[in-house]
Amino acid sequence: MSSNGSPMSDDAVDGHYRITLIDALEAHDRICKAAGDDPAVRSLDQLASAIGRPYCGYFPELSQKAAALMDGLAGSQIFFTANKRTAIALVGVLINKSGYRLYPHGDERITTATEELSKVVGARRIDLDTLTNRYRVRLRRFVG
Repeated sequence: MSSNGSPMSDDAVDGHYRITLIDALEAHDRICKAAGDDPAVRSLDQLASAIGRPYCGYFPELSQKAAALMDGLAGSQIFFTANKRTAIALVGVLINKSGYRLYPHGDERITTATEELSKVVGARRIDLDTLTNRYRVRLRRFVG
């Protein structure tokens, strides 16, 4: 919660929540513990780079930030395990804390679509523009 009462941190970028290293490490730790996996990190520098990429100035739209974050995390081996699961969780944090939600496109189930998307990104079978468009058509401002 920011000092003005909004759900975003005080260092939000373009009105969007900024994922922190603590967000990433806590999410990864929680995911690994739930699965009985070791939450070891291969490179904190790579992790910091991946979570900082959406805020470098090239990605003003939330869909672009989500795509850059997913690409940077699911498309690399920053962690020894749970890279894609951590990417899904952190994109969810980014979207939700920015005041948006993902909604199904057509008759898909959003959970299944998100998991499949992380696999395609992890296998490097999708480009950043296509990934951005996949988020763009599913993002809606949350009013609640």
